[in-house]
Amino acid sequence: MSVRVRRLSRDESLLAAALHTQALRAAGTPPAPGFLDEYARAWLASGDSVAQWVAEVGGQHAGTITLSLPPMLPGVSAKRPNAEVLAIFAHENSPAVLLGMLRQVTADVRDLGYAGCQWPNVLKLPQEVLDASGALAHQPTLFRVN
Repeated sequence: MSVRVRRLSRDESLLAAALHTQALRAAGTPPAPGFLDEYARAWLASGDSVAQWVAEVGGQHAGTITLSLPPMLPGVSAKRPNAEVLAIFAHENSPAVLLGMLRQVTADVRDLGYAGCQWPNVLKLPQEVLDASGALAHQPTLFRVN
């Protein structure tokens, strides 16, 4: 299976919202009426502090991952910060899609100057994805890929 992962551009705010809606429905949490427009507006207003990627398989949307990108201010911290995964979803929890997204976003955020990605343990990922991604339990409640 070939997984293509790309970062969404700001003119794709409705796609960002639709992908997040799909993730909510898959988790058994149907969004309230008006959610699509509300999410799209909030995502646009977030500027560069929130980014979202889409995974595609065979030209079809197969998943999404949303990250918080903390500001990197010179002289504030001696260490490069990690981007934080806010949400991750793959159709049928596909390990190939999840791993493809983690690998691509980790490479992309490194290119932006971040140390890597981290996410809270409440975002449950299959063990095979954690192992293949090289994720390490940084703390009992936090995983990190650098």
